[in-house]
Amino acid sequence: MAKPSQTAVTTRVHLERPKELLGYTWRISFDGLNLYVTVNHDYNRVLEIFASGPVSPSVGLL
Repeated sequence: MAKPSQTAVTTRVHLERPKELLGYTWRISFDGLNLYVTVNHDYNRVLEIFASGPVSPSVGLL
């Protein structure tokens, strides 16, 4: 007998970005190059992750 399929339901909530956030930046060295990772938060949750390095810059918004 086949099991019924389950469908995941996700809800997106748009948050306005505050003018200021708290965050940390790490410099991670490897092979003589540096990768910079910044994580910004609002005390309750991570809102942004930025990564910049020798291969290509990238930006992420959670």
